[in-house]
Amino acid sequence: MVASETCAYAHGILDPTGFDYGKIDASCALQEPDDYLKAMQEIVTHAIKSSGLASEQIKCIGVDFTSCTMLSVDRNGIPLSRQEQWKNHKNAYAKLWKHHGAQRFADRINAVLEEKNLQYSPVFGGRISCELMIPKIMETLAEDPEIYMAADAFVEAGDWVTQMLTHTANRSISMAGYKAWYDNANRYPEANLLASFDPALENVVSDKLAGNICPIGTPVGTLTTEWADILGLCPGLPVAPAIIDSHAGVPGCGVSRPDQAMLVLGTSSVLISLGSEKYSEKGIYGNVRDAIVPGFYALESGLACAGDLLFAECGVYGNL
Repeated sequence: MVASETCAYAHGILDPTGFDYGKIDASCALQEPDDYLKAMQEIVTHAIKSSGLASEQIKCIGVDFTSCTMLSVDRNGIPLSRQEQWKNHKNAYAKLWKHHGAQRFADRINAVLEEKNLQYSPVFGGRISCELMIPKIMETLAEDPEIYMAADAFVEAGDWVTQMLTHTANRSISMAGYKAWYDNANRYPEANLLASFDPALENVVSDKLAGNICPIGTPVGTLTTEWADILGLCPGLPVAPAIIDSHAGVPGCGVSRPDQAMLVLGTSSVLISLGSEKYSEKGIYGNVRDAIVPGFYALESGLACAGDLLFAECGVYGNL
């Protein structure tokens, strides 16, 4: 590491009471997606300057992101929140990973999986969370069907950033596998299973989740001339597939073989080790290969929002 920079998002977490929507769930956690691009521009340009490196010395770009942080975009990749007709609709904004407004849809999915005896398959890993992609899509479909129809795609925020940098529709296997049930061999769940969650989801994969799935270790695309000028970098740089923030810590900690593990203690508590096979038992989940370290399945367990719960229990939030 030769340089480090930070930049606060201009809008932070949005106040949901500001939307013309009616009753808002208290578990709502939304962000303005354009903040991601503005912060990236500031951070990269400042980091290059403080590092003392010439732009020609930088050979590739990698992005990690909280997940599942989902946003709806039009056919040009523009977030619907930018459009005048949708700016007062909460479902047009990025739903942060800890947005829990989709719990009733996660409950519905869990009931169907239990009925079909699928809940402990490596794809679903037991009881699924409201933080995942499909429950959040179902929330949009139920609350704002017009936005569901207007969205050309629902994308992970990390994928959206790399798509902007490369002008591609490619997605990362890291986020597709752990947050949208993508499997190396079988791809996304079959249409009839998705339809059992909601009949309108039968074609959600082809209609709303299009894009090549790229494994870690391969480029998602190359940096466009436009974004090279914005960031002060050289055009044509390889851009890596986005990776889930905690997952980025695995190679960062030097974990590269099955007899090692990484434990994150932060906003969430995540334990990850590597394995040679799919696995789903006793709170451990891992169904996708090449999502963190090429050649391995990453077996994950943990507690989402553990840090939030600790802060709330200690009464710290009142002083922040």
